[in-house]
Amino acid sequence: MHECYYLLPTSWLNSWSSFINSESPQPPPRIPLNYFLTLNGDLKPDLKPITHYRAVNSTQYHIFFYLYSADSSPPQIRSTVDLYSPELSNEKVKEYIKSGALKARVEVNRLLIQVREGGGIGGAEKFEREEVEEELFCWCVTRDFIERVIECLFRCGNKSGVKYKQVTEYDDETDEDEEDEEEGYEDEDIECIEEDIEMPTRRNRDK
Repeated sequence: MHECYYLLPTSWLNSWSSFINSESPQPPPRIPLNYFLTLNGDLKPDLKPITHYRAVNSTQYHIFFYLYSADSSPPQIRSTVDLYSPELSNEKVKEYIKSGALKARVEVNRLLIQVREGGGIGGAEKFEREEVEEELFCWCVTRDFIERVIECLFRCGNKSGVKYKQVTEYDDETDEDEEDEEEGYEDEDIECIEEDIEMPTRRNRDK
């Protein structure tokens, strides 16, 4: 099945990147899907890729959704990284949602089991933290563990930081160099493990 793109606000991804890289103590809010819409429910005009929004695949989107939730607006799903390209049919959207949601549950639960069993995360750096009382997320695992697990997932075993370029929102002076990078920016964006692992474990999403 051909991959689709979920469009997310650049400002939200910036806040997520800052939190994951310990540049901000505050986690990102729920995903503001209404960012793309006017009060009448129409698409806002003149929104540009990279400057105003970026693209992730279905699995990546659903990992974000399980961790942070989203508002009640529909996700913007496209076959290309263009908000104003034709919308996908309802049948295609259902296929992408089903596939991405399943892979996201498998990956998150697989890594959670590794943490629970004390096996660690392959390629991840060891860390030390203070013994403080933390909010339980699920399976008696704290949100701090969840965030670090997801960080490891997106790094795919690489010890370098999250490869995500901060972009100033509503920057109308984006130079030509940034526009030239538009063709391949997905490769520099958030990456996710894609291998299929069967593990029919269900988990409750934090609300």
